[in-house]
Amino acid sequence: MERFLFFLAVCFSIACKETPVKNEDKTTAVFSYFLKTAFDDSIKEAKQVYILIPKMGCKGCREDALRTLQQEINQRGNQNITYIFSSVVLIADTFAAKQNVLIDSTGLLDKINLPISNITILKTDKKQVNSIVTIRSEMMDSIAFYLDH
Repeated sequence: MERFLFFLAVCFSIACKETPVKNEDKTTAVFSYFLKTAFDDSIKEAKQVYILIPKMGCKGCREDALRTLQQEINQRGNQNITYIFSSVVLIADTFAAKQNVLIDSTGLLDKINLPISNITILKTDKKQVNSIVTIRSEMMDSIAFYLDH
């Protein structure tokens, strides 16, 4: 019995000293999977802003948010922005011609396990997702803030 207790104490001691396995950031893992599956792409090393527009959500809210985003981006001349649409219907011809636009023909954007609705701003840097914010109608005045932070 003493040997058994000694064995348990040694095992417990070893287990406590083991370095825990580093958990990969789940948001980064899910978004990486989405980019790879839908576009055969990956998160870049350089800073990038993704504007995610799923099918589900308030149509008027999305249109207002896209209009506000477009005005803000036109003022800034920001080039590191990629729009990902889940539906072709939402894209105006002039919008698509001026921006980096991806169309998710797989429909995966509407199914991935990320908090995405209406319009979502997702920022990456050094191959990691840094922030993800869903823009609601009461947040329209803060779009510039979310693009900056």
